[in-house]
Amino acid sequence: MRDIAKDKELCEKATPGPWGLDGIDRVISPTLESGSDAIADCYYLNDDDFIAESREALPHYIDRTEKAEARVRELEEALREIAKGEGPFSRDHLKHAANCIESMKNIAITALAGGMAP
Repeated sequence: MRDIAKDKELCEKATPGPWGLDGIDRVISPTLESGSDAIADCYYLNDDDFIAESREALPHYIDRTEKAEARVRELEEALREIAKGEGPFSRDHLKHAANCIESMKNIAITALAGGMAP
């Protein structure tokens, strides 16, 4: 299994992107200050594309994964609250109906004020 924190650290330590191709077999970076722009020499077809694109792709997908995992945690917490059957999710039918009416009022007030409902 991969360690997302270590993968993120690898991305942060690497030469800044974006990386590109020199048209032959080298992955290059215009940000290098060493006088050479070469990141890697590739001897197998398509490896140069993969390496160059992964410099931007991996950080992108790490970011998306972290956001998705945070959202999953939020949704799991909301489901736990619903499962308890308390507060606005009361199992008591009258309390639940009152909570629904109150929620609909808030949505209507927000909509009339020109905003988006939460």
